[in-house]
Amino acid sequence: MKPASIKHKATKRFVAAIAFIFAVLAVVSGGWVFQNLQPTYPAPESITIGIPPLESSALIYIAEDQQFFAENGLNVTIRDYEPAIAGVDGMLNGAVDLAGASEYAVVVNAFKKENISIK
Repeated sequence: MKPASIKHKATKRFVAAIAFIFAVLAVVSGGWVFQNLQPTYPAPESITIGIPPLESSALIYIAEDQQFFAENGLNVTIRDYEPAIAGVDGMLNGAVDLAGASEYAVVVNAFKKENISIK
């Protein structure tokens, strides 16, 4: 072998070793940064829901029991309204932010010309 060929192989190995070391350092430092990041969450938004204590409202009670609202940045207060139309009245008066109700409550308030929408 020629001395230039040996020198060229040695240079290739050296460059490959340096590239490998930089790659390992990049992975290690990236992992360290992600492990040491402290998540910042905004303050939970407060919301009050007025619902009738019926089977149709079960998913809201379950979500509160399983703490799904808190895990998603919501501070939810549930108020039971019986009959369901009382929850809609509470929403129109500002006592609750959302109300769960049947069609009857919506129709009654529509006849009263209240500004109400269904979503």
